[in-house]
Amino acid sequence: MPELLIRLQKNIFLITVMGAVLLGWSFAYLGYVVMRAIIPTPVVRSAPTDPRAGRNSQQTAYVAVEPFLEVLTGAFFRGSGETVAQAESGVPGGGGEVELLGITWGHPSFANILVKEDNNEELEVYRWGATMNSGYKVVAIQRDSATLEIGGSRFQLKIGEKSGDVQQAAPSTNAGGDTAVASGENVQVVTIKRDRLQQVMKDEAELYKNKFAPITRNGRILGLKLMYVPPDNFLYQMGARTNDIIRQVNGQPIQNTGNMIRLWQSLNTLNKVVIDLERGGKIYTYQINIE
Repeated sequence: MPELLIRLQKNIFLITVMGAVLLGWSFAYLGYVVMRAIIPTPVVRSAPTDPRAGRNSQQTAYVAVEPFLEVLTGAFFRGSGETVAQAESGVPGGGGEVELLGITWGHPSFANILVKEDNNEELEVYRWGATMNSGYKVVAIQRDSATLEIGGSRFQLKIGEKSGDVQQAAPSTNAGGDTAVASGENVQVVTIKRDRLQQVMKDEAELYKNKFAPITRNGRILGLKLMYVPPDNFLYQMGARTNDIIRQVNGQPIQNTGNMIRLWQSLNTLNKVVIDLERGGKIYTYQINIE
């Protein structure tokens, strides 16, 4: 016992420090308990889980249509300062002249065209499949043109063109005087000068303005489709139109690319070429006389 007291006396400083630390911790804990008792902690309750919350958070945000309506009256169309009257469909009329002023191209659900009809002072907007007041039906809308139908006959109208100026047959004469067209009962006769034809064949840039694509089925070529024919192009002057399908040449179907190449090479020596083409579901025959 005396030895224990002697050791405690020797370590009295350490014992004092440890006692002070323990006493401080005790007072701190006591103060914490008292403060918790005096100032109660607010209870935070979580909101009940709603199984519909996930669906509500994923609802589609609808965009106002006003910005899109501005496109119809903006600078995308010629004559944008005039009043545009929306017409989903009209009452068939007498097939008056219409002028295509603009196109909103895309999915058929929102694609439409802007036209000026001669029997209406206001501009009209028609959707895909609508019938105009003048009787024309919009059967297709392309990037730069629209396909209209009236009386079972279809034709393609480009931006800036009038229906009265667009004919399914070739024009009677061209400005250059190198090509002449005469209409028969079933045959359109085209006369072209050989030097003009040779000039075109040498001008690859003029030829490549046209876009062609073969129509195939089961690996067999059934025809050659004219995807695009510019109005100022030589083929357009001869009567070709965009979306025409060449079915036969001189009575022979176009079955392979070899036939097309041989035909092109033989134009320098041939005096007559007969072409059967499909336009709007109808077959038209063109007889090209080379002088």
